[in-house]
Amino acid sequence: MRGDVPPSPGFTPDQQVALGRRERRPRRLTGVVMTDAFWQSVEREKVVAARMALKRAHEPAAG
Repeated sequence: MRGDVPPSPGFTPDQQVALGRRERRPRRLTGVVMTDAFWQSVEREKVVAARMALKRAHEPAAG
């Protein structure tokens, strides 16, 4: 026990399965994006900036 915080009962088996599913999909999709042939066409020095731009592509333009 940590301080006055009671121990957590943890996840139920069903919750563990659901969490596993939610964690697997983003991991799989990250692998798909990261290994796409497109990244071979980006200059090595610009790969990080290009990935960050892709990560923020859904955000509205500032202005």
